Amino acid sequence: MRQERVAISGTLSTKPSPRDNDGSVATTSLFCVSAVLLSAFLSPAHGAQTGRFLIAAPSSSDDDFARTVILLVHSGAEGAIGLIVNRPTTVPLSVLFPDLKTPAARSTSLYQGGPMRIGINGLVRSRTKPEHASEVMPGIYLMSDRSQLKRIAAASPASVRVYVGLCGWSAAQLRNELENRLWSVEPATPGTIFDKQPASLWSRLAAKAKIKK
Repeated sequence: MRQERVAISGTLSTKPSPRDNDGSVATTSLFCVSAVLLSAFLSPAHGAQTGRFLIAAPSSSDDDFARTVILLVHSGAEGAIGLIVNRPTTVPLSVLFPDLKTPAARSTSLYQGGPMRIGINGLVRSRTKPEHASEVMPGIYLMSDRSQLKRIAAASPASVRVYVGLCGWSAAQLRNELENRLWSVEPATPGTIFDKQPASLWSRLAAKAKIKK
C-alpha cells in the first residue's frame, strides 16, 4: 500500500501545511478526510470496523506498516482511517506545545500515527465525551482540536496520546489486503490502546491472536 510518508526523527516541524490559511495545522483535517473517504461500512465479513485493531502480518515487509498495530478510528463503504498506536517517537510533546513546561510534556512522546501527512490527532481516554471529540469506542475518543489536546495534556498527560500523520485505505484496497492476510482484525480495548509498553505490543497481540504468515 502506497501512502504519503511522514518523516519523524529528532525534530518535528510544526509549521502549517500549505493547505492551511490560519497559521496552524488544520485541526479538523481528519474529519475532512473522513467526509471524503467514508460513508456506510466495510463488508461485515472482514470485521474491519471503527474501534478494532488491524495487526500486521509477520510477513509484512512494508517499512511503514511492518509490526504495526493500527486502531481504526473510522470506517465506511469508501474506505477506512486508522492510527498506528505502537510507534512512539523520540520527539516529546513539548515540541508540539512549547509553552507546556511540565516534566510530563518533556517526557511524553508524540506517536507516528501513519505515513499520510494529514494533521495532528489525539486519542483521549475518558469516562465522558470531551468537547470537540468523537467516540471511537467506549472510553476512547478521537480529537483533532489542538487547544483541547493541549488542555488535556496539561491537566492529565496520561489520558491522551498525540499522533502525527495517519493511515488511510480505500474500501477495495483494505478488502484486498485483508483477503491476502496482510492484516488480522482483532478487538481493541482502552488498555491496549494506551499500553505502557508499546514497543512490544505487536508481539504480544500477534501471539495472543495466533497470527501466522
